[in-house]
Amino acid sequence: MDDSASATLEEGHEHHRAGRLKEAHDVYKVVVTNEPENAAAHYLLGTLYMQGGNNELAVDLLAKAVDLEGGNQEYRCNLGTALLQVGRLEEGLGLLKETLEAEPDHLLAHTNLAHAYAESGDTVLAENHLKAIIRIDSRNARAYGDMGVIMAKRGAFDRALENFRRALDLQPGDPDFQINLANALLESGDIDAAIPRYERLLKEGPRSVLARFHLGVAHERKRDFEEAIAHFRQATEINPEFAEARVNLVSVLIQTDRVKEAETEAREGVRQTPENALAHTALANVLLQLEQPQEALDAADRAIAIDASLEKAAEIRARTLAALDAAAAEPGA
Repeated sequence: MDDSASATLEEGHEHHRAGRLKEAHDVYKVVVTNEPENAAAHYLLGTLYMQGGNNELAVDLLAKAVDLEGGNQEYRCNLGTALLQVGRLEEGLGLLKETLEAEPDHLLAHTNLAHAYAESGDTVLAENHLKAIIRIDSRNARAYGDMGVIMAKRGAFDRALENFRRALDLQPGDPDFQINLANALLESGDIDAAIPRYERLLKEGPRSVLARFHLGVAHERKRDFEEAIAHFRQATEINPEFAEARVNLVSVLIQTDRVKEAETEAREGVRQTPENALAHTALANVLLQLEQPQEALDAADRAIAIDASLEKAAEIRARTLAALDAAAAEPGA
């Protein structure tokens, strides 16, 4: 690369670091056009496209960078990451593994492999890569947080809590670590320890819909139904399309014999999120309680059409069909 191209790329990189993405794009594009064999220019433009979510273009540019400079593991790692983001899983994993063969302590490769395996459900391999990250960088808070998430998914809540606490020791103000710790406490059965953590999160961010929702869940499990209703309502007010909060609100209203009120909320949930299977399931449940089996059946069928794997919808559908059969068998029906 000649000195003028190097200076031009550095100018683009300055724009990139400062968040002036259009200016960075224009500079990188000039170098790529004028010097089609410039690996760094292809790489930088590719990473810019990745940052903007244009992963197909990113793959093409990063692949060209790797072709031009195959020994550069940073280029290879980012190409692997871009391939994962466009759904080319095997190719992406293969390139990230190649990066680690060349540089066993490559943190970004370990991180992206951990995330890819966690998303695919292979928590054992994800854990192995997170352990490698922690071995390389014992103060990597994100790795401890990710390890906590994996342990929570396995139901190993003691280990999850240990990792979330370590993550918070390293980054005390991180809201993700805070809510994940509270959720692990809740799921481990320590509701009384979880509630003040949610309340603390809400003091810091009153519009945190997830903290509000989980605080509602905590109160529901304690059978503090009025508190649960209040928090679920507030969650739906903050985000009317947050279907889970409204579904839980409907459930608690049914438990407290406010079925007509539950119907109103369930219909609003379907209106707000017409393609959400849980919303239609909640409506089917309410209508069955109100002895409106045909409409309940329609709602359950709609839920199953959206998500055929939803067991609750299938269960309500079966109960609804039984109710319709019983009604048809009555004398005079």
